[in-house]
Amino acid sequence: MILYFMLISGLLILSIKSIIAINYKRLAYSSFNMSKTKVRTLKRIKNAYEEEFYKSQCMNDTDMFTCKHILNIRTLGMRLATWESILMFCVLAGLTACAYKTWIVYSDDGKLVSVATYVLYGIAIALVPVIVDMVFNIKKSIEILHVNLCEYFENSFRVRLETKGNGASVNMIETANRIDDGLKELMTAMQTKPDSNICAENVSSNINLNKDEEKVLSDILEEYLG
Repeated sequence: MILYFMLISGLLILSIKSIIAINYKRLAYSSFNMSKTKVRTLKRIKNAYEEEFYKSQCMNDTDMFTCKHILNIRTLGMRLATWESILMFCVLAGLTACAYKTWIVYSDDGKLVSVATYVLYGIAIALVPVIVDMVFNIKKSIEILHVNLCEYFENSFRVRLETKGNGASVNMIETANRIDDGLKELMTAMQTKPDSNICAENVSSNINLNKDEEKVLSDILEEYLG
């Protein structure tokens, strides 16, 4: 029974560590082409960056933002820190079962070979996470992911957002100027022809106002005329 428990603990450790490693390996590989990525996690980080950028009109610390979201990455619904805690529990459970079985075997027959066998089982359980780390190198994958995200946000995505924001500002200025021209024309028309029926539609064609700008002029005219 204890032997089966030890075996299950070892398999759980191997499975958990492998799933985490494969997920971060996949994210690191996909982060090399962030502009065309279809990975949901990376798209969510990208959208969060855009939202934060527009909220504050800048991004003061891209490195801190990236670290925060990498720590919040979930594998099968749980963060890396949670999986590491479960992994440590499995290792401790396996080692405890191994130590207990070793003590029982030593108490029953005292054979050195039998005791050494279970000691080796315990060492194998403890080494499983280390071996998986050496094969997949999770820390390296996280480092690559962090570098790629920072590089993309700073040198590409941020520039695109700033350009987009500047374009929107220019459009707002142009709209304000056209409305201002419309107001001037309305005021001139009201001064020269005070008894005529003046409305925003009379001047919109001359200044190339769109429907929204025309409505603003109409609202101003109604408020002015009471």
